[in-house]
Amino acid sequence: MSVGLVHSFGSVDTALDDGLEGTKSQESGGGFTPSAGRERVRKKREQQLQEFLALHHFHDLSGPRELESEKTGCFGWSVFNRPSESMCPIHVAAERGNCKILRQLLEAGVDPTQQTSKGRTALDLAKVHGWAEAIEILENPVRPLKVREALRQMEAEQITIAYRL
Repeated sequence: MSVGLVHSFGSVDTALDDGLEGTKSQESGGGFTPSAGRERVRKKREQQLQEFLALHHFHDLSGPRELESEKTGCFGWSVFNRPSESMCPIHVAAERGNCKILRQLLEAGVDPTQQTSKGRTALDLAKVHGWAEAIEILENPVRPLKVREALRQMEAEQITIAYRL
């Protein structure tokens, strides 16, 4: 049986479907365990985010990166290799149009209004580069909901759920 939403809360419908596929557990005698599928998806997302951070020389989700060019050169300073702008992971993801990482950063609680050293936000960078989907994500950040929380909100707003067999 699958559940479809008659009314959508932004990405609630994808949050309900995302990673809910179950797997057969060896330990439970081959029974259906949807939590194993969710755990696998969560670990994959964490790994993708960690790879992005490492690739772009970040040490955490909201701090600026440290590049070799930012380290001091001869006599304690470097004129020629200074970066033009200090950015955080959300800025780099927005500048490159990496929507998957943008969503993951927002889900992790990164502030989308955080500014670069030049005072630009992730939304500003996405607009400069013309990334329509990234702009949409940053203009309408949606907090992911757990299934129970989504159902409570739907009940509170009297939204019906259509069941398909």
